[in-house]
Amino acid sequence: NKMLITKFNKMIRNKTLWWFFAIVVSISFVGVYSGYTKSGGGCDDRLPDSVGKLFEKEISARELDRAMYHAVKMRNYHSQSAENIKIIRHEAWKRLAALTTAEKLGVTATINELTAAIGRDPSFQVDGSFSKERYRTVIESQMQAPVEQFEDFLREEIILQKLGAMLESCVWTSPVELNQRLTRITDQFTIRY
Repeated sequence: NKMLITKFNKMIRNKTLWWFFAIVVSISFVGVYSGYTKSGGGCDDRLPDSVGKLFEKEISARELDRAMYHAVKMRNYHSQSAENIKIIRHEAWKRLAALTTAEKLGVTATINELTAAIGRDPSFQVDGSFSKERYRTVIESQMQAPVEQFEDFLREEIILQKLGAMLESCVWTSPVELNQRLTRITDQFTIRY
C-alpha cells in the first residue's frame, strides 16, 4: 500500500506529465473553439455572413434583412427603437420559417394570382380599371422600391395567405374561435403599477 502511494505521489509531482497534460488540454481547446469538426473537414460550415440556421439551412444577413423589410410591409425599420427591431427580427424569423415550410409543402404563387392581386388593388386603378403607369408610379414614388421587389413581397404574401388557408382548413375549429385562441396566446401586455 505504501509503495502504491509513493508511486502515485511521484507521478503527481512529475513535471513532464503535467506538461503533457497541459499540451493536450490546449490542443483540445484550440480544436473546439476554432470551429474544427470532423464532418466539416477542419473548417467552419457557416457562411461568412451567416446569421443563423433555419431547418439546417444557413440564413445570410441579406436574407434576414429582406425578411425584416417584408415583415414591416416594405417600410424602413432602421430608425425604430432597439426593442422594436428585436420584435421585427423575431417576426422575420417566423416569416422565413413559414416560407420555408410553404416551399417544402409545394405552396407557390402563380403569375395569374400575382396579376389578379395587383389588378384588384384600388391604389393602382384609374377610373375603376388597372393602370400600369399608376402602378409603377405608386410603387416607385410612394413606396420607394423597385417594382420587382414589390412583386416579390406580394408573391410571398400570397404564399403566406395560402399557407394560412391550408392551416385553417386542417383545423376543426371555426376561424373566429381559432383567432380568439391565438389572440389569447400571442397578445403581449405591459403591466405598470
